[in-house]
Amino acid sequence: AAATSPGQMADALRHSGGGKMPDIVYVPGTGANALRQAEAAVKTGVTTIGSLQWSGLRQAELDRLDKACFTGPDPVRFDRLSSVYRAQLDEEMGVIAALAVDAVGMAHSVGGAAGLSRRSAFEGLLGDTRFDHDKTCERHLAILRIDQGNVLPVT
Repeated sequence: AAATSPGQMADALRHSGGGKMPDIVYVPGTGANALRQAEAAVKTGVTTIGSLQWSGLRQAELDRLDKACFTGPDPVRFDRLSSVYRAQLDEEMGVIAALAVDAVGMAHSVGGAAGLSRRSAFEGLLGDTRFDHDKTCERHLAILRIDQGNVLPVT
């Protein structure tokens, strides 16, 4: 069974660390079990980090993960369109919807395959995106910290 209380989590972390607590715990998922483990890790005092998937957490989940960090879209860029999305569709805009908005915007801005290799980055909701000459994609995400239920960029 997974460690989901702070005491169980602390014991499991010390056991796996040869008696020492780790500096950081990475919890990439957002399923119920993963979030219980993240909450327990936060309560042990260990720095807890999540992935881009955490961008879609509900307010109640953010409230329980105080001081945890994760990568995600810059809140200023994302929230601008997210509020319009919420008003028009009466639901939250998730990462998949933001990816679709970025894909359409990028396709419009580059004007074809040759435009993908330009050196300037496309400024999307999920960060600046650039394609390198070797055809790899480079996307800059913000480092975000949960502070009393608010998601703030780490500077």
